[in-house]
Amino acid sequence: VSQSRYTFTFTTTTGTVISGPSGGTNTGTSTGSTLPITDNGPVKTFELDRQPAFPGGMKSFYDYVSTNFEKQEIEEETIKVMVSFVIEKNGAMSNITVLKNTNPAIDREAIRVLKSLKTKWSPGFKDNQAVRTQFTLPITIVM
Repeated sequence: VSQSRYTFTFTTTTGTVISGPSGGTNTGTSTGSTLPITDNGPVKTFELDRQPAFPGGMKSFYDYVSTNFEKQEIEEETIKVMVSFVIEKNGAMSNITVLKNTNPAIDREAIRVLKSLKTKWSPGFKDNQAVRTQFTLPITIVM
């Protein structure tokens, strides 16, 4: 696995994290909601009382993606991949997809890196219940 020399920018509904050679930052907050919980589908992050948490924080998650993203031969200087995944009640990631196709090689690599992550998250909570949580991340890759 070759180390990436890309700069990654991740934006979520709870803030922005930039990860790359210069380090990263994490800012933002979330707000609660009184929408009912259903077991049929994942809950959006803004509906939660407690956000899912990655061991070591979101910067650790983004550092993992940045470190494990294999360099691709692409001509574009900047490319954005919109990925979506669900954090299950047990903390596992599932339903990893690219929502907006860009470069097929970059799309495949983004999915590969997220599927390779075996570390479980602490799940999101709504009304003191662990719930499935939907995440959408636009990942910007800058050469």
